Amino acid sequence: MPSFYFIIYNHRIIKKAYFSISEIKNILRGDIMSCCSYTIGTIVDISDIMNQPYKFITIGKVPGDIYTYTRLVHSEETIILDHEYNEIGIEDLKVGDTIVAFHSNAMTMSIPPQTSVFIIEVK
Repeated sequence: MPSFYFIIYNHRIIKKAYFSISEIKNILRGDIMSCCSYTIGTIVDISDIMNQPYKFITIGKVPGDIYTYTRLVHSEETIILDHEYNEIGIEDLKVGDTIVAFHSNAMTMSIPPQTSVFIIEVK
């Protein structure tokens, strides 16, 4: 029988997810994801991945310097919040927006590195 938990961000409930009791125990022990990393940057590109349900959101700490870029892999699991912490869609993001991206610690060694993004907060 699945149980659920709420994702709480900045003292607001923003999403509900369903897990089994054993999965919740693993989460509480830190077996699934103990933490993630974050990156602050300006969106320099948003592109579709052909025939896939994902999108690439490329951000840069210094727009124009590819060595400061990070390519975020957006999925339907990604939560996007506006500056008032209301959930918005990827269609509301635009090139030039400054964001904080909470993403996986795992990254490719490419330039720019790619990583899965969990939460995007528009500043």
